[in-house]
Amino acid sequence: MDQHIPESSQQPIFDLNVDEIANRNLWGAAGWARFLSVVVFIGIALVIIAFLSLRSQITATLSRFIPGMDGIGFAVGLLAAAVGIAVILFYFLINGAILVRKGLLNKDQSSFNNGLSSMKNYFIMYGVVAIITIILTILGLFVK
Repeated sequence: MDQHIPESSQQPIFDLNVDEIANRNLWGAAGWARFLSVVVFIGIALVIIAFLSLRSQITATLSRFIPGMDGIGFAVGLLAAAVGIAVILFYFLINGAILVRKGLLNKDQSSFNNGLSSMKNYFIMYGVVAIITIILTILGLFVK
C-alpha cells in the first residue's frame, strides 16, 4: 500500500527550508495532540473509577437487558476492549507529538520522522476504528 516516493522528494525536511510559520504550526499541532492524549488518558482513568464504583448497578442493568448472561463479565470485557484500543491509539498520538516537538526543537530529522510516522499510525488506526463503528451502527439499525 506504500506508494513509491520519487528520489528527489526524499530529502530531509530541514533541507526544504521549513520556515518559521511551518515550524510554529507543527509545534502547535504537536502541543494540541499531546494535550488531547493527556485528556483522554485522564478520561480513561475516570471511566475505570466510575466502572469500579458502579459495578453493581451496571451488572443489574445489563442482566435485565441480556437475561441469563453474566452482566459483569460482559461489561468488563467491553470496558477492557475499549480501554485497550484507546490506550494504544493515544499512545501513538502522544508519542508522535513528543517526537515531533523534539525533532523541531533539536533539528533532529530522525525524531521528527519517527514522530510523523507515529502520528500516521494513529490516524490509520483511528480510521479503522471509525469505519468499524460506522458499520456496527448501521447494523444496529436493522436489529430489533
